[in-house]
Amino acid sequence: MPDRLQGKIAIVTGGGRGLGKAIAQAYAGEGAKVIVTASKNKNEIDETALKINGKAILADITYCVV
Repeated sequence: MPDRLQGKIAIVTGGGRGLGKAIAQAYAGEGAKVIVTASKNKNEIDETALKINGKAILADITYCVV
């Protein structure tokens, strides 16, 4: 079922490498539109976003309060 997330948007923090990158790729593989964020390395998230046809945003969410 490669389109289980069709029409959904996923925001993945730390998506430039490791587990975050794998999660971004998995969501994209399931049909989600993916926004990849990181607080430091724009090159890494740009690379991930390019591979999955997503968007990259350099953002520090350390101080976000829910």
